[in-house]
Amino acid sequence: MRNDVAIEYAFAGSSAGKSLAAIYPIFSKQVDISLEEFDITKVKGLDLVFVALPSGEAMKIVPQLLPTVGHVIDLSGDFRLHSGELYKQYYRHEHIAPHLLQEAIYGLPEL
Repeated sequence: MRNDVAIEYAFAGSSAGKSLAAIYPIFSKQVDISLEEFDITKVKGLDLVFVALPSGEAMKIVPQLLPTVGHVIDLSGDFRLHSGELYKQYYRHEHIAPHLLQEAIYGLPEL
């Protein structure tokens, strides 16, 4: 079996220092990785980074990631809408990286 994907890092806030399997036992025999605090220097040069943060948090990280990694897949809603005005209307706060909204591609694969 080919293994074309490798998980290099898994970052977390309050769960940093714990193993992924300790938090999600279903992964205990599949993934042996410890969660770390986010460090932009560690991701430099990676092909792909997934971001799965609460609303309002991804927009703080994604602008840092874009110049250093190949691709970013953001699973939050922070780059779902194409204008800062719409974002504010629906999420009730300003988008701090509105210049990136037009570049983002939103996909809903289940549809």
